[in-house]
Amino acid sequence: MAAIGGNALTLLDLAKQANDNLAVQEVVEVLAPTNEILDDMLWVQANLPTGHRTTQRTSLPTPSWGRINKGIPFSKSTTKQVTDPIGELTCRSTVDLRLLEIAQTPEDARKMRYNEDMASIQSAGSTVASNVIYGDPDDNEDGFLGLTSRYAIPSTNKRVSGYNMVDGGGSGSDNTSIWLMFWGPKTVHGIYGRNQAAGIRFENNEKVRVEDSDGNPYYAAETIMRWSCGLTVADWRAVVRICNIDVSDLATASPADLIELMIKALHRVPKQVRAMGLRPAFYMNSTVMQYLDIQKIDKALGLSYSDAFGDKVMTFRGTPLREVDELLNDEAAVTGTFAS
Repeated sequence: MAAIGGNALTLLDLAKQANDNLAVQEVVEVLAPTNEILDDMLWVQANLPTGHRTTQRTSLPTPSWGRINKGIPFSKSTTKQVTDPIGELTCRSTVDLRLLEIAQTPEDARKMRYNEDMASIQSAGSTVASNVIYGDPDDNEDGFLGLTSRYAIPSTNKRVSGYNMVDGGGSGSDNTSIWLMFWGPKTVHGIYGRNQAAGIRFENNEKVRVEDSDGNPYYAAETIMRWSCGLTVADWRAVVRICNIDVSDLATASPADLIELMIKALHRVPKQVRAMGLRPAFYMNSTVMQYLDIQKIDKALGLSYSDAFGDKVMTFRGTPLREVDELLNDEAAVTGTFAS
């Protein structure tokens, strides 16, 4: 697997550059177990004040056969520009100064604040991971556009993102999805605001006046957390959605063949796009991960455990399988004509 380079950073990279309070390192440790998509996600600074613009080619020139005494017709390619917005996730945690004063040691006081801050960080991680998958500015104009809205309508046309949707065969409203992603600066990556920092930024206020639910004031130590973040899919071919995986059917004698579906997903990504992706991975929730592990008993080909991202993880044909709890089990069935 290629090493990450250039201007693309992961939160793990940022941990190596953390300041003395190791704020970023703590974020990585907390978010890694169940929202591993955030550990793998590459981050690039946006090229606009409030968003990131990419230029995508939409058609190629049309060549023509020539012959003597016949001219050459004009032909050109076409492009379009796509601008992805950036949201700023914020959270404030407070601890009553009187609690800190009765702590036995300064270290105990620090742990009190740390424990409260960790709750905010965990919530922020879940919120961003959920937005990466399901974010829709029509539902929340302050967020950013996630993957599901970009891969919502299947198509047999190889020139649109709907072609990279694989049907798991489920119906009803108890479905989930598996996502295959090839992270890279030219494929799909996270974005953060211009002149901002990638990852969570903290503002520490040792003493602020706050109010309780009745409007009565008291003093507290306060931590304000800010996370400038968004998502860009520069090349839609680098992402594949396996949708309509019926969760209840996974426990029956005729479940979706997860391995077959993952093979189809891998073949939807062109070779040249796979080469541009620096960090490929499949993303699924713990339910799907469990039943995939069970299915490997009968279909072991391609599944193994390997070193990836600094840990022992299950891989499929060399691509790591990563767990994301924010992937829901109650997705509505996607209808339409899927490519075979």
